[in-house]
Amino acid sequence: MHTKLAEIAQLINDYRTLLLKSVNPLSQSQLDWRANEDEWSIGEVLDHLFLVETRSSKVISKYATELKDKNISAPPLDGSALASLDQFQIETVLTKRKAPEFLVPRTGIAKAELLAQLEECRVRLLEIIGALDAYDLHQFHFPHPVLGKIDLYQWIIFIGKHERRHLTQVETILARTEFPATEATVARL
Repeated sequence: MHTKLAEIAQLINDYRTLLLKSVNPLSQSQLDWRANEDEWSIGEVLDHLFLVETRSSKVISKYATELKDKNISAPPLDGSALASLDQFQIETVLTKRKAPEFLVPRTGIAKAELLAQLEECRVRLLEIIGALDAYDLHQFHFPHPVLGKIDLYQWIIFIGKHERRHLTQVETILARTEFPATEATVARL
């Protein structure tokens, strides 16, 4: 994989590692806990991440197929694309956005299913990324509902930055004083 895609793949995988480190120790009841009806549970955040990554992967895959069908290839441009979305400050949770209906998470999904669906969609995304190695993804754009017209490198970066944004949300939930203690902590009391 060329360096531009490799560094993007590393970015999204690093964010996923941080997310899993935060949620792996949690029980099902902790994943399902909500501070109030207006906030998502950690489990709902995970399902939302799955929905966003799956939908974004479909966009990327559609263009990958189009590139192959048209036999369009070009050497990737040198340099990094990692900072190309920095102006949007996606990772910073300053304003709460309402998710479109098709990205609103389901409630009460079992922890094993949540983690499995995140793993499956990431494997699929990495397969798609690997198939794009011969192409300059700056040449192909697709509109994002919030960010506007972005290229395919940026779509992949968006997935990671969006996940990082929601990792901050997970960390905020975990830090709440009323967040339920682990079963081990409760048993010691």
